[in-house]
Amino acid sequence: TAEAELARERGISPDCAVIPNAVATRPLTAASSERRHAARRDLGIDPHPMVVCIGRLSTQKGQDLLLAAWPEILDAVPDAQLYLLGDGPMRAALEARRSPQVHLAGWVEDVDRWLDAADVAAAPSRWEGMSLGVLECLAAARSVVATDVEGMRELLVEHATAGAVVAPEDTAALASAIAMRLLDPELA
Repeated sequence: TAEAELARERGISPDCAVIPNAVATRPLTAASSERRHAARRDLGIDPHPMVVCIGRLSTQKGQDLLLAAWPEILDAVPDAQLYLLGDGPMRAALEARRSPQVHLAGWVEDVDRWLDAADVAAAPSRWEGMSLGVLECLAAARSVVATDVEGMRELLVEHATAGAVVAPEDTAALASAIAMRLLDPELA
């Protein structure tokens, strides 16, 4: 709906119906503590607080903003680990900026296992539609911290306990919302 309203605001008023995106929810369910530990073991991940960011490594998806926020997250949660899932044109630039606690996992087929392992998901997009990655995170009962761009707000604000929405490119707010969830398992 946010995208349809944006089109109308910009003078594009086609006769349209909004059909929200959907994801297959069968493999995506809330992970028990045992399943989270098993997923981390299977993926070779240490049992530290874990953030995932799913998406093409690109300017649009904002992984560079997440890396800019990462030192502030580490100030609050020193043992936190970040896993960027996906590949794309910004891979080399992100590799050059990463720290030992940032991992570029590349393209993965088993997103459901990564979501089982994760504590929090980040979606720091500069622009977006209704993100399939965020829908998958929500279907897996992962708290999501996303930017307030078309498509994201309607997913998270309507379901306030599902995560947080922060201003686009506000790395301090992004860091604060992620750290808050890493420090509070109930919130995550």
